[in-house]
Amino acid sequence: MFITINNRNIVNFIAKKRWLRRLKIFKQPALSYVEWHDKKIYVDTSDWNGPSFHVLKWGMESYEKDNFEILRMICNQDTTFLDIGANIGIFSIKLAHLNKEMEIHAFEPEPITNQCLEKSVKQNDFKNIAVHKVALSNKNGQSSFYFDATNHGGHSLNAESIEGEGNLISHEINVELETLDQFVLKNMINKIDLIKMDVQRHEANVLEGGLQTLKKNRPIILMECYLDDLNVADSYLHKALRELNDYCIYEPKNNKVIDVLEYSENSFPKYNNNHKVQYYDFLFIPKEKKDEILKKINERFI
Repeated sequence: MFITINNRNIVNFIAKKRWLRRLKIFKQPALSYVEWHDKKIYVDTSDWNGPSFHVLKWGMESYEKDNFEILRMICNQDTTFLDIGANIGIFSIKLAHLNKEMEIHAFEPEPITNQCLEKSVKQNDFKNIAVHKVALSNKNGQSSFYFDATNHGGHSLNAESIEGEGNLISHEINVELETLDQFVLKNMINKIDLIKMDVQRHEANVLEGGLQTLKKNRPIILMECYLDDLNVADSYLHKALRELNDYCIYEPKNNKVIDVLEYSENSFPKYNNNHKVQYYDFLFIPKEKKDEILKKINERFI
């Protein structure tokens, strides 16, 4: 079942009443929208703990605000940006609104969130956003895609990403896979300047499938990294990152920067207020761009 809810009073009521999650009808996919800068941004009202829920309850501006500010400072009208794991496209939409000439490619394989993103792009005439219903990985073909029962931002190609959070997998579907190298070749992408990657512990696969592109274009990469993956010396993610050996890692919250090859499990705090840190949003910066980018960031945040 898939429905569209256009009554804003109903949508606002649903967003504010968490007990409604217990009712089966509100666990079914349903499309609605929030108004933002005279635009309609479409969301899935069955998402009770992910990006759609956040936008419904708190709006567009507060979603991962610091990460967006970093991307905004780096972007300009000439930027080519890849939003890998776009979900409903919050980052893509906000950047497209600010930089109408930049080229944006948003990747989201999950059908409902992809439909939300497609509808937002079409409804608001975002001509500079291309939406791709495909998951980037280290191979071309198809694979199982697992649904997090409690958080629509947690869906993943890796089942352990969901189960490792203590959540349940509700179901799975098959999605199309493509490597970044193949995508760039097929679509004749001339350059890539900036990447945001949030793929729920599938980062190593995406990097492996795009090494040729990354080495040629040397983009800045904002990437969510799980410490349990990164802190194992022979892990796939650790090996993939070592291929980017002339990059540095910047962690905004601790305002710390190190070379990729210097990374160890003790490089960044493992605990925050006695709570174990599960992941960091790292900014991977080519060494030749480090001074310029860090100057911009420090002027804004420090």
